[in-house]
Amino acid sequence: MAFSAFKFLWSLLLLMMNLSDPPSSSSSSGSSSSSSNNWIPDFSTPVLPPPPFPSAVDELAEHEDLLWEIFLLLPVKTLIRFKSVSKKWNRIISDHKFGIRHTRQTPNPNPTSLVMIRNKYIALLPLQDDHRNRLQRLRFPALNYFSPPNSDISLRTITICNGLVLGFLSSVFSPRRNAYCVTNIATRKFLRLPPPIQITGSQILGITLAFDPSKSPNFTVLCIGRTNSLPISPVKMEIYSSETGEWKVWEGKIINTRHAVKVFTRGVLWNNTINWLTPIGNSFYFSLADETMRVLPMPPECSDGMYICRRMMFLGESRGFLHLLDLEIDISSNPPIHVYQMKENHKGWVLKNRVSLDHIARIFPGMTGQIPLAVVDSTGSDSDGADHLFDYFTYSVLTVIWAEDGESFDLILMIPSQIIAYNTKSDTVRVILRFQDNVPMTNFKGYEVHHFNDTLAPIPTPTPTPVELEN
Repeated sequence: MAFSAFKFLWSLLLLMMNLSDPPSSSSSSGSSSSSSNNWIPDFSTPVLPPPPFPSAVDELAEHEDLLWEIFLLLPVKTLIRFKSVSKKWNRIISDHKFGIRHTRQTPNPNPTSLVMIRNKYIALLPLQDDHRNRLQRLRFPALNYFSPPNSDISLRTITICNGLVLGFLSSVFSPRRNAYCVTNIATRKFLRLPPPIQITGSQILGITLAFDPSKSPNFTVLCIGRTNSLPISPVKMEIYSSETGEWKVWEGKIINTRHAVKVFTRGVLWNNTINWLTPIGNSFYFSLADETMRVLPMPPECSDGMYICRRMMFLGESRGFLHLLDLEIDISSNPPIHVYQMKENHKGWVLKNRVSLDHIARIFPGMTGQIPLAVVDSTGSDSDGADHLFDYFTYSVLTVIWAEDGESFDLILMIPSQIIAYNTKSDTVRVILRFQDNVPMTNFKGYEVHHFNDTLAPIPTPTPTPVELEN
């Protein structure tokens, strides 16, 4: 049996080698489409050589338990390709329980890509160290599984959580078809959500997807908004559960509704809670376990610069760690980026690192500019009446990706003409992407950045067909 298993694995390896590389864009008539969508699994059936040990393959292919254990070790894209090998393999890989087991094996994976979202467009950025990387700008309707051909239905992507996508389906000619939906890009399955109970579509302030496969195969959607168009109307929250397939109105009170339009557009899932960052006043989080809302403690301000223009804070999650980036924009001193990590059970922030950009600016001098400023003394008057040139750094923080131990991280920055990753442990910088034709950074203003991994996580309830969407 051991030798037969070896022969079977050898044949499986040959099969993986044949399925590993997608067809080149030049081999099809739609070359531009295939090249822009090369991150989507290719479902074409390859021509395979005969296995070296047909009898062993045929014998062991009947053992579904063995196939399960082998398939659980393979990446998602390989499994998607394997679905075209046989009906049996397709049935195993498409099985609801298999999808759950495969997803739970790596509850906090290292992201393979970053997805940058703005309105109906997304930009996918692979994170491998490859100087040939390019930013792939895609529209979800081009994936042509959300709606029938020539349909007026389009999808606006809102957020991504552990491989699942929350979006808004809209129809130009029939607004009654408009609906929020949750989809899995890898498996091409999606679920159309019913409308909230009290909150009307035009009064939705924010909607957040919460999906943690390590805790449950089900997902939750939080919708926050007003019940009517009056600005004095209270802010309400409704909760959708894929387990029940229904919305329910949360009867609690939201702690801080100031700047509600900005606050609720981006909720961060961490440790079974949704966390929101507010520009003024208390930030807060919502516990999905007991459905209570509590204050999220914030670190103190820590700058002594002369020309502080503003303070910017970024809240995010990576590999099971909640982090907060504190940037104080001071063109006179270029203060470091303070990176905090949340203790368990929201017991407070720990300062993990102060990232100075001086070292990065020496490697990439193009991110340094100069501005003339008058120097003032302790009395607040001009010291010598002359302007002095101060260096300032041009950059934009995209995200943080933590190491598995939570001690070091990659800081992903956009600087003029390129996107880079600075590793705090090795104190090294690598280029992820070089822009062509000196694309200005302002072109990427307004993008939200999300971590992305392919997943086999099943959509918990039956999905409507494209025909049902048209009716």
